[in-house]
Amino acid sequence: WTVSGHDGYAAMLSAGSLDLHGVVPTGSAPAHVVVSPDGATAYTTNGADDTVSVIDASTMKAIDTIKVGHGPHGLRPSPDGRWLVVANVADTTLSVIDTRTNQLVTDVEVGKAPAQVAFSPDGRFVYASLNGEDAVAKVDMTSRKLVGTVAVGDGPIQTYVSGDNRYLLVANQGTEDSHGTAVSVIDIKTFTVTATVETGQGSHGVVVDPSSQHAYVTNIYGDDVAVLDLQELAVLALLGHRQRHLHQRIDQPLVHDPLLADDDHRSDHHQEERPHERQPAQNDRQPERPGHGLPSAQAL
Repeated sequence: WTVSGHDGYAAMLSAGSLDLHGVVPTGSAPAHVVVSPDGATAYTTNGADDTVSVIDASTMKAIDTIKVGHGPHGLRPSPDGRWLVVANVADTTLSVIDTRTNQLVTDVEVGKAPAQVAFSPDGRFVYASLNGEDAVAKVDMTSRKLVGTVAVGDGPIQTYVSGDNRYLLVANQGTEDSHGTAVSVIDIKTFTVTATVETGQGSHGVVVDPSSQHAYVTNIYGDDVAVLDLQELAVLALLGHRQRHLHQRIDQPLVHDPLLADDDHRSDHHQEERPHERQPAQNDRQPERPGHGLPSAQAL
């Protein structure tokens, strides 16, 4: 699944062939799309009209629209599919949705500009990146209350919990004027940052493989992908314009390849694929923090 924030639709592609299966209109400026664990339903956040679209994957039709907080951005279903949690990046809340009724249950106050969420494998906790205060929030899903925060790097965006429930990874994108270059690795048991791993220019998306051995980080300003060894907490390779294999320990600085890091080397085609990053919708813009120029919500 993918969304077009510029055109306002979600699309399903075949995982094997990448053939287009179907297109569904959404709300205005969709930012993210996720699929329920059973694959039956897709959900999109619509940043410009503060809604979530509910899509039947079998008929490729939107079946419901749910009003949430201001500037919904990242979202994830709980492991059992019962709950959908939405990060409202132009607000201070997470919206909790009951997927059985498609009703908003509550909004949980977590902090400034939550951008994305990640569930623990057992569904007991949800973690949210707080882009507006360089921190991560921890919410108990039983009480639906904030139970802790921890400071991370500059401009945290995407988050992911390893399947073994050992680490929470947070990509620190920074800002358009001051790129972040690292992923914060949080120990789940202690809820403290156990390592900061340099990955590349504008660390953005992060996922962990099912074995919990490796993580993959997209670097939005470097146009490359860092491969992390989660046992060594080291970058093994950068995949991009020129593939580089590294054996990078966490106490050694990552030497950036100018070809990968320099924005001047980005192709015209790549620039055209993200026109909304240069001219984001007005409702998606975030107030600047002193000393921080927040990236547009579309760049999150």
